[in-house]
Amino acid sequence: MCSRVWFLTERRIQDLYPQMSILRALRQRCSEEEVEFRALVMDQIVLTVTDGQLGLCIDHDVVTSYPQVVVVRVPTPAVQSDSDITVLRHLEKLGCRLINRPQGILNCVNKFWTFQEMAGHGIPLPDTFSYVDYL
Repeated sequence: MCSRVWFLTERRIQDLYPQMSILRALRQRCSEEEVEFRALVMDQIVLTVTDGQLGLCIDHDVVTSYPQVVVVRVPTPAVQSDSDITVLRHLEKLGCRLINRPQGILNCVNKFWTFQEMAGHGIPLPDTFSYVDYL
């Protein structure tokens, strides 16, 4: 049984319809199931490596107990790979299960990466070339 869930999104999209709807549903379900719930935006999280151990702070407070599940909602066309993906990788390394993992998000950012993944799983695709001037 999961005892702690975080909803993690970007500040610039936190008030948009899909995020608000998901946030309300998660908050309600966690309340019904007596699961600790916390909604965060990416820039609240500070990653740490202290004495060789990974950790993090939220709003200047050291976090000592991590969630089992983190529901991630980031805008894939504008994902900040140097910051957003680093935060998500850090959470995975801390043992959190992410809904919308970093590699999946990166695959959505780049059409050719998406095709590479699909082809690797045997999904039929139209002929595709990485450069417009190839033909």
